[in-house]
Amino acid sequence: MIRASEWSDEEDMQPVALIHYGEIGLKGKNIDFFRNRLRDNVRKALRGFVSSRAVSLGRSRITVDLAEDHWSGNELAQNWQNLDALRREVDRQVKKVFGIQYFGVGVKCPLTLEAAQFAAATLLKTETFKSFRVDTKRSNKAYHLTSPEINANIGAFLQQTFSADVNLKDPDVTVHVEIGDRESYVYTRKVPGPGGLPVGVSGTVAALLSAGFDSPVASFQMMKRGAEVIFIHFHSYPFISKDSIDQARALAKILTEYQFQSRLYLVPFAETQQVIV
Repeated sequence: MIRASEWSDEEDMQPVALIHYGEIGLKGKNIDFFRNRLRDNVRKALRGFVSSRAVSLGRSRITVDLAEDHWSGNELAQNWQNLDALRREVDRQVKKVFGIQYFGVGVKCPLTLEAAQFAAATLLKTETFKSFRVDTKRSNKAYHLTSPEINANIGAFLQQTFSADVNLKDPDVTVHVEIGDRESYVYTRKVPGPGGLPVGVSGTVAALLSAGFDSPVASFQMMKRGAEVIFIHFHSYPFISKDSIDQARALAKILTEYQFQSRLYLVPFAETQQVIV
């Protein structure tokens, strides 16, 4: 077997996040509108973590370059060896972005089979497993190997390297490989997103927000269908306590995590209620 050090180098690997959408892919001629809004929302979610130029649209995916030159903060080492910390931070930032089907944090490497083998083996060094499988997707259909051929080649290399079993149905770990136009992407953990449509593609709606359960759930569902929600809360202060106002503000704050910014209107209703009574 050719040793990894003979054909690749760790410096060839750069940390990256791959974000995939689901329903957006069915939008036909309007797909660019939905894709661009999702990209913009991801940029908002990652603001302060990476620069906006780190987030770009690719074929069937959004890529987030986590390399050092895109870094906006100073707490994480921006390299592939710190993937656990990067994964936690990306998860915290984008798991509430509607429109995302799933995402993974891994590395990008040169567009060669050997580089993908080396990247997969390097990532698996940090995993505890007895069985594995390789799952390849090719957005670059001009690549000289098919997905099953890539799976077989990388799988054979990993099997010999780690003496682990191949389990296609229920493995301990799955190595995900995506073949792009200019580079390959490799990651080992696929994180589900919230699905739905990006907030902002379905216009703006107003929602009555009470201190109960039904109205925030309804607002959440409207956001998930792409609507930006303005909140309206009717209250009876000062004839009763401010509890409902505080609860409405708390609910609006939580819901804002899914649409980045919100407006809450507090409508005094006590005098009108007295007249009605």
